[in-house]
Amino acid sequence: MNVGLGPRSMGAGGQAGLGPAAALGVATGMRTFTGAAVLALSQRGGDGSGVGVPAVPSASAGDEGHLLPLMRSPLVAAGLGLAAAVELVADKVPGIPARIAPGPLTARALMGAALGWTVGRRGDRVAAALVGGAAAVAAAGTAYAVRRWLTREHGLPDFAVAVLEDAAALAAARAAARRTRGGPAVFARNGIQVK
Repeated sequence: MNVGLGPRSMGAGGQAGLGPAAALGVATGMRTFTGAAVLALSQRGGDGSGVGVPAVPSASAGDEGHLLPLMRSPLVAAGLGLAAAVELVADKVPGIPARIAPGPLTARALMGAALGWTVGRRGDRVAAALVGGAAAVAAAGTAYAVRRWLTREHGLPDFAVAVLEDAAALAAARAAARRTRGGPAVFARNGIQVK
């Protein structure tokens, strides 16, 4: 099984690597809305960094189950961008529930699974959803433990560690978003009809 981040296929089946689903899951585990916001912005013509990136062609209406066309909606992109910005600020506020509490962890798992499904190839979307959800849960627990370790054991300021975590989440999301665009050839390998 190819689990690289690139858009390579394996063998005659054309199954994609699950890397973008995993990377979006990791970003989601650290910040619930960062992966979704960056992916939506990348579908609108940017990669979430303010640097223009060519938008992917929209999938046809006959591509049942694929959510990338929805991500191109200005309303969806704006809503996810706002949610991500609010979360980045709220994460630094004392008293916010821990990401490993049942509610926040469930939200991250569901968002990671939805993003995995969104970037998964036809015939491989269930696996991509499972990878995205599992990566979100694993990243949430790992990032929580590392942040506590750095602040409690090493005395680093929580705000500084949180900003580093923001950067890591953004980097993972941008890496995945770059692998979900690329024009008709990439989408044809994904089994998505383009206009």
